[in-house]
Amino acid sequence: MDAPPPVAASVHVRRVIDGDTIELREVGADGHYERVRLSRITAPELGARSSALRGRAYSARDRLRALSVGVEVVIVRESLDKYGRTIARLWARDARGEWRDVEEVLVDEGLVEWWQDFERRQRRSSREPSKMV
Repeated sequence: MDAPPPVAASVHVRRVIDGDTIELREVGADGHYERVRLSRITAPELGARSSALRGRAYSARDRLRALSVGVEVVIVRESLDKYGRTIARLWARDARGEWRDVEEVLVDEGLVEWWQDFERRQRRSSREPSKMV
């Protein structure tokens, strides 16, 4: 997989909130933990009404935890969102010592979607007439 850019910050992931949000602190830093939203993906919500979506949400969260907690992790910060979360890219070193783009892994495994694909589908469905089932 691609190596993270040289501007990446080494971090410690404290906990995984859901399939696209984590809480972390830079390695060696004192102070508060930072909430980070992964920049390129969207995961189903843990509180989704559909049991199938809820199941995918928990699977995405659990996989993100397995990929990022207790291993070497780096991020590249991009911006802040309207909730004050840091928007960032995330890489983790796997058991073979190779860097993995965590977002790509989650998409490749079918647990989350690329944000732009989700956003495009939402725009398209909002323009289509609703169908009664």
